[in-house]
Amino acid sequence: MSGPELHKLIDKTTAEVLILDYFGGLFNRTLSHNHVRRLWAKILIRELGLKCSIDVFARKRVDAVLFLNNKLGVSECKIPYDTLKDEVLNRLLASGILAPGQSEVFLRYFEPADLKSQLSAQEVNTGILSALENAKAIGLKLIILSDCYASESLVKSFLKHHGIYHLIDGIYVSGSDSKQEDKGEIVAHVLSDLKLTPDQAVYIRSGNNGKLPKKESNNFDDLKLFLTDETSEYELETAGNDKADFNKVIDKTFRACQEKEAPPFSEYIIFFQVFIERLYICARRFNIKTLFFISREGVYLKRLFDYYQDRCLLSPDDRIQTHYIRMSR
Repeated sequence: MSGPELHKLIDKTTAEVLILDYFGGLFNRTLSHNHVRRLWAKILIRELGLKCSIDVFARKRVDAVLFLNNKLGVSECKIPYDTLKDEVLNRLLASGILAPGQSEVFLRYFEPADLKSQLSAQEVNTGILSALENAKAIGLKLIILSDCYASESLVKSFLKHHGIYHLIDGIYVSGSDSKQEDKGEIVAHVLSDLKLTPDQAVYIRSGNNGKLPKKESNNFDDLKLFLTDETSEYELETAGNDKADFNKVIDKTFRACQEKEAPPFSEYIIFFQVFIERLYICARRFNIKTLFFISREGVYLKRLFDYYQDRCLLSPDDRIQTHYIRMSR
């Protein structure tokens, strides 16, 4: 369903509530689950200063999910978020990737790392967003559903980041409510919780996430269902090539540095970026709280380091203090 189609639907509907699938209506995924997990792993490895490959770290989360699937008898999206965090922590400790003294900071970073990695894979459907603002203006209640493996607080953070949290009247997440969207459980839960009959709601979701409950057993005949297009997980997984994408970024950066308006020797930013990232990781690994940059080149490196921190920090309280010292070598 496109934005204009939703506008028409809203103008004609007699329903009181608009229910949207987070990733099937309001936002589109641009990366696969696997890619997002690897980004999450990279962020935590960097912030914790670990010596571990991204794939090994990410695999611990996958193994934790598979174990909890069998133990709890539920799908990934219904696993309680805190239970998942504890299981991943146990596996990282048991394998020696994390030291016991890092447990607290790992648990504190887990959700912010999820937030940063997930946001990098979300694309706002601007047409749908415009229609939602119109729906809110005429008095419709807006409810967000999510089968995303996340907590309710994480979904709230997504919405706040995109500046639309003020439009939403309620959030229901599989991991928090122990209900699954593709089986219709969470939809039934929403209707029951809000004391709505099916004819009072319009439900918008992607067309690839399964089915609603059987109408004959759940009396969903009057629930208006509208499907949106969504890129499949397979398409996301197979799209692009990391090496090719990296080469494109390097080429684009180098070309920009060759422009007339670019400062001399700008192309060296590529090497400085690698140096700054490694410096940051080493500082985290050895728990360094303060760095001093010595004149004169230090002023440039300090600015780069501060900029890198601004982009990467998960918590302002963990910021590494930087100082510029004027002194002779």
